[in-house]
Amino acid sequence: FVLFPQSQNKSWFNGPLTTVQGIVNYMIANNRVDKFRIIAAGLSGGGEATWSFISLFPKLVAEATPISATTAAIATTDYINTVQDIPIWLSQGGLDVLPKQGTSDYVVSQMTNAGMDIRTVQPGEEELGPLSEGFYIVYPTLAHNTWDAFYNEPFVWQYMLRAYKSNPHVYFGRREFCPGTTLNVKLE
Repeated sequence: FVLFPQSQNKSWFNGPLTTVQGIVNYMIANNRVDKFRIIAAGLSGGGEATWSFISLFPKLVAEATPISATTAAIATTDYINTVQDIPIWLSQGGLDVLPKQGTSDYVVSQMTNAGMDIRTVQPGEEELGPLSEGFYIVYPTLAHNTWDAFYNEPFVWQYMLRAYKSNPHVYFGRREFCPGTTLNVKLE
């Protein structure tokens, strides 16, 4: 199932997002929807809604792909602690002015410094593989309309299909268990 909610008043504050969450929960309860594979994705204002949705309902979302939508307000410790278990693939236009690339760079930096596994990749990179849970891609010659380029990425659909809420999460890019090495592992 795919759900494409639209904001009628150009606002995605708690009310409409709570309605979306209710629809998702209804679909889980009454249809064959895998509750461990819920993906939040959005473009521009919908990307802002994606950021809000994952912070309001972090236990519901298995993966998020906000596109052309970032604000420095989400680079706080509280916000990052809330969403740190959700793989994120953020796309940004290098020529975009709202948001500017520097804002997205800053948000990704704060998230990776807090341990989130987000790797910067180049447009068209063929092999993303299991090297990261999340990705950040900048399209240097594009402005705000990055969604066509994003959905044409060779690995984007495989990335979305591997989203599963009960997958273990890697922090600070550490993927191996070595004797004598302290690892930061969190199980919920």
